[in-house]
Amino acid sequence: MPDIALFSGDTLRTTNGGVSLPSNYLNFDSKLIRNSVKKLGNLKYNQLYPGHGEPIMNDADKEVAKLIDSLR
Repeated sequence: MPDIALFSGDTLRTTNGGVSLPSNYLNFDSKLIRNSVKKLGNLKYNQLYPGHGEPIMNDADKEVAKLIDSLR
C-alpha cells in the first residue's frame, strides 16, 4: 500500500504505541465520538497522525480496528 495518512485531530490519541479515545473530560459526547471512530474503521490508511501523541507510521488502520473492537 502506498503511504496513506489519516490526520485524526482530537478524534484519536496515541499512548504507548496504541490508539485510544480522548479523555472523558475532553469528550463532550461519548456516543458521537464512538460513532466517529467506527467510521474511521471503514477507511484504508497506514499512517495515523493524531491530535495528541506520537504518529503511527505503519498499520495504523489495524491499531484503530483494535480500538473499535474494544468499544463493542
